[in-house]
Amino acid sequence: MRVTEIEALGVEVTWGLLLICFDSPRVLRGGEYQPRFVSASDVVDFATDRLFNTDDPKVVALAMCQVTDEPAIYEALEHLRSAEASDQTVELRKFRAIYVWFMLPGPQAQLPAGMEQIADIWVRLGTPRGTPGDALLSGEFWHRDYREVLVENQRWVAGELETVRGC
Repeated sequence: MRVTEIEALGVEVTWGLLLICFDSPRVLRGGEYQPRFVSASDVVDFATDRLFNTDDPKVVALAMCQVTDEPAIYEALEHLRSAEASDQTVELRKFRAIYVWFMLPGPQAQLPAGMEQIADIWVRLGTPRGTPGDALLSGEFWHRDYREVLVENQRWVAGELETVRGC
């Protein structure tokens, strides 16, 4: 279950973050060709786990959703997100950090595949300013050593995760 992996990173999973992860095909550029970052089953399991701590009818409704009824799951997540006090900008930042963490290739990746995987991460995220994705916009990216680029991305994501853990 990817939600438990996110929690293991020390990142608080809010309904807003869960909605972004579930709606990742819309959030990511070219995401319509990717599976959801968090599956319908993960969302329903997360809601079911929360039943012991709440009697919120919206959480109960989400826990009762069929995993094949993705529109109902999306609608329930929308209701829960709108009722919480989370900041969507912060939740998007959390998503960006966890997405990079899980998608970053390892040091064993071969050239040019490793560089292509890293470039794909940042293109899907829209090459946000202040990230290692900036190098794609300047054109210097493809002239750099893979291990150097990987280490830069690992450092960035470690720092970003440290920042969002407190949010």
